[in-house]
Amino acid sequence: MLGIGLFDAFLLETLPAVAAADSPHLPAGGQDDRRLALSALRPRIHTRSEWGARPPRERAQILRRRPRNIVVHHTATPNYPDESLQHAYWLSRWIQHHHMRVRGWADAGQQLTISRGGHVMEGRNRSLRAIRRGHLVVGAQVRGYNRTTIGIENEGTYMEDEVPRRLWVSLERVCAWLCAQYELDPFRAIVGHRDFAATDCPGDVLYAMLPDLRRGVADRLERSIGRARPKKPRVRRRADARAARPDTDPAPSTSPTSRPSAPETPSPSSTRPDAPSAAPEPAVTDPVSPPEAPGDASSLLDLLE
Repeated sequence: MLGIGLFDAFLLETLPAVAAADSPHLPAGGQDDRRLALSALRPRIHTRSEWGARPPRERAQILRRRPRNIVVHHTATPNYPDESLQHAYWLSRWIQHHHMRVRGWADAGQQLTISRGGHVMEGRNRSLRAIRRGHLVVGAQVRGYNRTTIGIENEGTYMEDEVPRRLWVSLERVCAWLCAQYELDPFRAIVGHRDFAATDCPGDVLYAMLPDLRRGVADRLERSIGRARPKKPRVRRRADARAARPDTDPAPSTSPTSRPSAPETPSPSSTRPDAPSAAPEPAVTDPVSPPEAPGDASSLLDLLE
C-alpha cells in the first residue's frame, strides 16, 4: 500500500478545523481555538476611513493594558428613524465635528459608536488597532476614568423610548467581543456612564437593561468560548463601579443633555455646568445633539464635508 493520497491528507488536516469553526461550542484551550472564537464574535466595524473621519489634531495615546470597564453611553440625539449605513456615517462625522470644533478636543472622545440601525463605527483614532492587540486607546468619554475604560456611544435618547432591536443586538455582540478580547467578566466590566458621574447617560431605559446586557453577553461567551468569565478571575477591588478609584487623567467626558437647535452654532452657556459634589469626580455635561429633524441633516453634512 502506498498510504493515503495528498488530497486525503489535506481533508484529514482541514476538516477538523472547519468543523470547529462551524461549531457553536468552541473549546476554551489553545491559541488557535481562541482566535477562532474571537473571529466568530467580532462584529463588522466600519473604520474611520470608511465613514470619512477628518484627521485628528494628535495621535491618540495607547496604553499596553486592558481596560477595567466597558462604559455604555447614549448620544442623547434625536431618535431618527433612518437606520441606513449612510446615516450612521453621518452620525460619526457629526460626533467628531462636535467633539473637535465645539469641545475643542483632539478627536472624537469615544472608542466605538453604534447607530440605531445597528452599524458599528470606530470612533477615536487608533481604537480598532488597539482593541485587536488587547490594548486601550485613551479616550475622552468618562472624566477621571479614561485610562481604565473603553466607551461605546449608542445613537439616540433612552430616557423613555425603547432601544431599537438592531442596536441592541450589535451592542450585545460588541460587548461580548470586547470581553473575550480583553478577558473581562461581563458581570463586573459592563457599566453605564452614570455609574461614574452625575449624568442621565445612558438614559433610564437603557441603563435598566444593563443586567440583561450582561446576561446576554455571558451567554454569547459561553456558547463561543465555553465560559462566561475570564480564565483567571481577578481580585475584585470594589463591589460597585461608583466606588472605583479614579485615574489621574483629567480628560472630560461625553454624553448629552442640552440641545440647541443646530450643532454648528452651539452656545457655551447652553450646556449644564459641572455640579459640585463630594464624589471622586464632578458631574459632567453631555454633548449637544444634532438638528431635531432629519431634514436638517443635509445642510449639516455640507458643513462637515
